[in-house]
Amino acid sequence: MEESIFQSTHFWEAMAFVAIVIVGIVKGAPRIVGSILDSQIDKIRVSIEESETLRSEANETVAKYRRKQQEVEREAQKMLETAKSNIEHYREKAKEKLTNSMESRKREIALRITFAQKRTEQEIHELTTEVVVSSARQAMLNGLSAGDNENLVIKGINEIAPAIKTIHSA
Repeated sequence: MEESIFQSTHFWEAMAFVAIVIVGIVKGAPRIVGSILDSQIDKIRVSIEESETLRSEANETVAKYRRKQQEVEREAQKMLETAKSNIEHYREKAKEKLTNSMESRKREIALRITFAQKRTEQEIHELTTEVVVSSARQAMLNGLSAGDNENLVIKGINEIAPAIKTIHSA
């Protein structure tokens, strides 16, 4: 005799297994799937919060560095202005020092010129005196007349005149 499929114990065992699986799927699957989805949602939410936190920190860091950059730029500008001011100050001091040095040299040269002129005048006076004394001595020794003596003095003066002109032109 042939058994019908509904009489087979294997069939009913299989059907019971399928029924248990279906009941398990219908009753327990949404919970399992829901818990899996909930855990994934929680992981994604945590990841999003971490990303937002990192983005916020990055924005704060960028803002902080921009403020520092602006501060450094202001300090650099102040340093540049101070350097320009110092350069101008030193330029003025150097100019003043050079002017004072030039004035001092001018005074020194003027004093030297004055001294040289006085010395030259003294030398001319001594030379003139020497010529006059020499002429007078020669006149006395030779017993010259007053006219000859005068001619002798004029001759001596004419001899030293080119020397005097040379000294004055130097």
